[in-house]
Amino acid sequence: MKAVFAFTATRKYRQEEIDAAYQAWLPQLEQSLTGRLWNLADSFGKAARDNPATATENVDKLVHDIKKASLLRYVLSHASWQAPDANGASVPFFVSRQKQMSNTAMSLAHLEHARAHAAELACRVMDTATLIGLQFPGGGGPGKPIMEKN
Repeated sequence: MKAVFAFTATRKYRQEEIDAAYQAWLPQLEQSLTGRLWNLADSFGKAARDNPATATENVDKLVHDIKKASLLRYVLSHASWQAPDANGASVPFFVSRQKQMSNTAMSLAHLEHARAHAAELACRVMDTATLIGLQFPGGGGPGKPIMEKN
């Protein structure tokens, strides 16, 4: 997750903390690339809270919202879908790790709402970096680039 990189790459450390922080950084970034969204939300929250420059006051709320959206993401990505009913909605067959089944019929409007909500969450995450004056990694938006290009 690019936001984890943004907050961990720009966090200030005391001289005696630098070696340990550097040794922990690569595994943290690797986990950000390969981890499940639920865990990535936790990593993002910790990285944002641990960076004293963080200007976003509601990081915990954002983490909560990402986790809530991740549940729908798992359904959308891993469910078996039936043919739509007369209203154009389909109940996905999905069983969570907690053995809970999805029972919400999803229509095109529901899916469009989910897409818009995911885009909103992405913008909120990006805002956490730009609010402290950083350019979100991989973008050309406002703020100071975290790394200069060679």
